[in-house]
Amino acid sequence: MKVSSKVIALIVFFALPLFLSMIGCSGKKGANEEKTKTKPVISSKTLKPYKHEIIFKTVDGESAPLSNYKGKIVFLNFFATWNKESLKQIDELNRLYNHYSRFKVAVIGVAVDDNVNKVKAFLETHKVDYPVYVKGRMPAGRYGGVGTLPTTIVLLRDGEVFKKFPGWKSYKFLNAELVNMLRHRL
Repeated sequence: MKVSSKVIALIVFFALPLFLSMIGCSGKKGANEEKTKTKPVISSKTLKPYKHEIIFKTVDGESAPLSNYKGKIVFLNFFATWNKESLKQIDELNRLYNHYSRFKVAVIGVAVDDNVNKVKAFLETHKVDYPVYVKGRMPAGRYGGVGTLPTTIVLLRDGEVFKKFPGWKSYKFLNAELVNMLRHRL
C-alpha cells in the first residue's frame, strides 16, 4: 500500500504536536530549569543615553566621564591601595584588560582612598594597565554601595548594571562571566 506525501504531512502536522503535548514536550521551561532573560543585540547606533553618568577624576584632577565608555562592556573595579585583596584583583583585571581591550571591553579602576597623593604613589610602584580614577563624589552609591573591597561592577554597553561582584574574583571567573554574558546578553 502506497501512502501519499500529503497524508504523511497531515499526520505529522496534527499528530506530532498532540504526541509531544501528551509526553510533556511543550517547549516551555520546566519548574526546575533556570529562567534567563536575554536582551536583543544592542548596536552602537541605537544606544540610549548612558544610564548613570558619573564624572570621575584622574589623579591629575582632570574630569573623566563614564559615558566615554558608552558602547563598551565595562568592568568597574572599586579598590583601595592598602587592601591586599584589591592588589590581587588588579593582577586579574590586568589580564582581562590585556586580553579583551580590543573587543569593546573596558576595565576601569576607581580608588576609594581619600588621599590622591597616595593613589599617585601607588600607581608609580604598581603595574596597572587600565585607567585608574579617584572616587570623587563616591559614585559607587549609584550601584548600591561598595561594602567590600574590591568590588567589581559590570556595566552593559548602555551603562545598565549587569552584575556586581564583591570581593576578589579570579581571571578565570571574570573571563567565564564575560563569555557567558557575550553569549547570552549581547
